[in-house]
Amino acid sequence: MNALSWLNSGVVWVEATPRSMQVMRGGKVRTWALDRAGGGGLTPACRAGLVQELTAFLERKPWQPRTEARCLLSAGGVTLRRWKIPCSGEEQTRRVLSLQIESELPLSPDELAWGWTKVGELGVLQDVLVAAVRKTSVVEILGVLEECGLAPRLTLAALARAGCVVPRHPVEPAEAWLDVGHDISEWLSMDTAGPTRLRVLPWSEQSLVREWCLTPGITPDMAEGWLQRVLGGSGGLEDAAKPGWDAAIRALAGSLSGLPRGGRLRLTGRLAGARLFRESLAGHLGSGVVVESGEHRGDRAVSDGLRRLQDDTKAGAVSDGLWLATAVQEAPTVLNQATPRKWALVAGLLLLGVLLMPYIEAMIFLPGLESKVAAVKARQDRLQTIDRQADFLRHLRSNQAPYMETLLVLGKTLPPGSKLESLNLNRKGEMALRVSTRQPQQAAEFRTQLTDSGFFSSVVIEEQSPTPDRQKVQIRISGQIKPANQRQGLAFLADPPSTNAPPGSAKPEGIPGRPKRGGPPPAGAPGPVPRT
Repeated sequence: MNALSWLNSGVVWVEATPRSMQVMRGGKVRTWALDRAGGGGLTPACRAGLVQELTAFLERKPWQPRTEARCLLSAGGVTLRRWKIPCSGEEQTRRVLSLQIESELPLSPDELAWGWTKVGELGVLQDVLVAAVRKTSVVEILGVLEECGLAPRLTLAALARAGCVVPRHPVEPAEAWLDVGHDISEWLSMDTAGPTRLRVLPWSEQSLVREWCLTPGITPDMAEGWLQRVLGGSGGLEDAAKPGWDAAIRALAGSLSGLPRGGRLRLTGRLAGARLFRESLAGHLGSGVVVESGEHRGDRAVSDGLRRLQDDTKAGAVSDGLWLATAVQEAPTVLNQATPRKWALVAGLLLLGVLLMPYIEAMIFLPGLESKVAAVKARQDRLQTIDRQADFLRHLRSNQAPYMETLLVLGKTLPPGSKLESLNLNRKGEMALRVSTRQPQQAAEFRTQLTDSGFFSSVVIEEQSPTPDRQKVQIRISGQIKPANQRQGLAFLADPPSTNAPPGSAKPEGIPGRPKRGGPPPAGAPGPVPRT
């Protein structure tokens, strides 16, 4: 056990919605209803009572440091985006995302509480998930938590319910999550890599009640009774309730866009456990969409997002997840007011003595440090330019076609007396060339040598025709170059042996079927063409 573990008061779990705030500490859970004024903020009486009751619920001692609070936010006012940016370090990625937010969102990064996490990587690009919310919409809840001695870290309740605070491994098929609440619903669409879109839907449990009340003769009490019957799973609906039920489910299905064909729709909330609701929604969606409950575990006294986030944290899976950066700072530990002044003075003198030597050392090395910092700042712009140029060169190197290797192969395989008239080569490794040879049989020999070189996966003679003067034969050949990993280790691409190589060292063999230059031709080969 850590010697300072007695200072740690654990982690507090908080979920804040426009209507309530739920706090879980250890095995205790408490929920507060929130009263809001006309402008949307908490009323003074609600804020004062919330601070007083939450402080008492936390049982935090005055000398303890701030307790970490992992807080879930609803989807209202949240922007969720997926961007592809160049791969780089964490600090460089944050600077690039700041510029991206500046150009694509209506607010600057300084006006937002935002965070990011990487969901995939493809070559020189990385796929990044970014979430942002206006700071003014969360500053009130942050102020309440900070006043109660908490150090909050913010993330989204929709991501926690789906287990995507840290993106999971790619799953097949893609899925979507729908949390049906009392007044609103939250819709999270996902592809195989991770979340793509987050929306707030006006459909909720009360949509069913309102639709039923539109039927003549149906009172709100009757509609509430039908809703409780559906939530309890006690049989089907009465005939009078079926038209309103179908109309409400049809309206919900029409608002769910982007569902993958044959994918899964996972439900959370009280209606997620109602089999009648799941079957009716699946029937209106069609397209082979599977509708199932996404509830994690446990009773409904604790929200599903808090339960899932707590379990993922215990498994060590959310330490580097998507957390929204805020300006809340960790407050230092304060002394208990009941501490005697004498001991407080002694502790202050000891602390001053401990801090004295580092300050003196800092004053001695300050001039040299300032010069180094100035030199680094002066070279910062140049280093950024070098980084951009290096990234560009690496991109060119990884995508360029093998021009030199192709010319080397053609130079070693062209028949004697032939002429290379044209050569076309693209990035995909597709080659087209035109060659004129002296004898017709040299075309087949040339194709055989190209195939035996191991450099090409396919070589095809597209056209073979004599020249107008009947002195030569023109050949048009197309071929496909093998990928780079299959071309490695070819003998003719190796560096030539040094003249200072020791006796008996192995010499790289030439292309199969190609006679060595300067040696006698193989048996049956045509003799040299006589000069006229």
